[in-house]
Amino acid sequence: MITDVISPATFASTEATHLMKPQFRRPPSDYAIALALSLSDSLGQITATRAVGDYYGYPEWVASSLTIAVMAGWIVLAGGCLLAGVLRLAPSIALALMSGLMVGVLKGSTWASVVQVAGITVAFVPLGVTFLRGAGRPSRHAVMRTAPLILLFVAGSIILGQLG
Repeated sequence: MITDVISPATFASTEATHLMKPQFRRPPSDYAIALALSLSDSLGQITATRAVGDYYGYPEWVASSLTIAVMAGWIVLAGGCLLAGVLRLAPSIALALMSGLMVGVLKGSTWASVVQVAGITVAFVPLGVTFLRGAGRPSRHAVMRTAPLILLFVAGSIILGQLG
């Protein structure tokens, strides 16, 4: 829960500031909550409250208008997998659970999101195991050619992750 990370007083005052502006009655976005978390730690509660309140005066991130398409896309994908015979009914339903996963930075912050991510695991892990059992083994030459690229990718990921 968000109040486990940020003090309830800071969260409540941020919400109060948000709700005082009638033109911005939509719920706070993940980005505003992340902003409040980092600002309250570094600049204090009053500055965080003011900054998040002012944040709602600006248009949301452009991709947020695609949220409905992203959520509906999981349901369409699940239905397509079922109709094509790629997945059976239970894995298709588990895949469709992903449509409820929130878009933004707070994935994994609720039990519901854990269940939704478990749904995609239930849907795709058995499919992946079936695929790997049916695929031929790669040649030694193919493994030796690919291994340095994988190591380079992993090293680059670690370096870029440390740089921020």
